[in-house]
Amino acid sequence: MPNYQQLAAHIDKLNRDIEHHQHSRNSWLAKRQTVLGHLQHCSNVRVPQNNLSGNNHPSSLLTRLRDEKTMWQNRLNVANNHLQDHDEILRRDRSARDNAQRQLNGKVGN
Repeated sequence: MPNYQQLAAHIDKLNRDIEHHQHSRNSWLAKRQTVLGHLQHCSNVRVPQNNLSGNNHPSSLLTRLRDEKTMWQNRLNVANNHLQDHDEILRRDRSARDNAQRQLNGKVGN
């Protein structure tokens, strides 16, 4: 069974880890918002009728928009995956911190 100092040190480390992961999560949230803005822009671009012919030509506006939208969609998937990872880590670390805090509170009461 860990002693008071070990529990306190463990809680401090968990708090630092939580702060780090929260900062990283916030960074990925900002990146995600940027990506969503780019995707919205791609959706709002109007393709003139004269650019609709030769849609599969690499230089056509429609092809470039489709490629750009795919690129931003891939970046959105990456951001969402990172957010899920950080959420899972934060849940785990907060639970561990809360358990350690309960143990520490039990030791203080004894």
